Amino acid sequence: MITPRFSCSQTDQSVVVSVYCPSVRASDVEINVDDTLFTLHINPYYLRLNFSHPLLEDDEASAKYDPSLGYLTITLTKAVPCQDFEDLDLLAKLLAPRPAERVPEGPLIEVLDSQENLDSASDDLVARTAGMSLDQQEILEVSSLKMEKSMLGWDLEELESLTCEELPGRSSDSDDESEDEVEKMIPAPL
Repeated sequence: MITPRFSCSQTDQSVVVSVYCPSVRASDVEINVDDTLFTLHINPYYLRLNFSHPLLEDDEASAKYDPSLGYLTITLTKAVPCQDFEDLDLLAKLLAPRPAERVPEGPLIEVLDSQENLDSASDDLVARTAGMSLDQQEILEVSSLKMEKSMLGWDLEELESLTCEELPGRSSDSDDESEDEVEKMIPAPL
């Protein structure tokens, strides 16, 4: 993009921007005003100006193109009438990007949890899992199998009679607890 030659002036009610952009179509002009930022795009030209005070893009604003001279004249309404826009003749200052907004002091990221806490929670889970006896694991397997069968619509009496012996790979030799004790420890299906 090419920055066109331009000049700025003001009246009590408006700011006037004159842009030299020969051999362009007036219908291709894009103008945008956002508070103090003014942008103009018309191929191959692009102009972005930062004014010292806010402007309005209202019904009073206008743009006129004179093809014989190659000048586009844009009139923008001041947000506060009679406000003096300083340094309209300092083109480098108008072309400079907006000043950065004040960066907040202090950290930008708040640490909610650290790796230490995650490691201790993970270690706790591993310790509790390792502390489970084989019988407790069998009880959990029976409970999950009962839950699956109840969801499939099996008879409740048949579910109540389900024991660790009916699990795949289990035999009655590995069952040290009685059926009554297993039934007491298994949570009821939802």
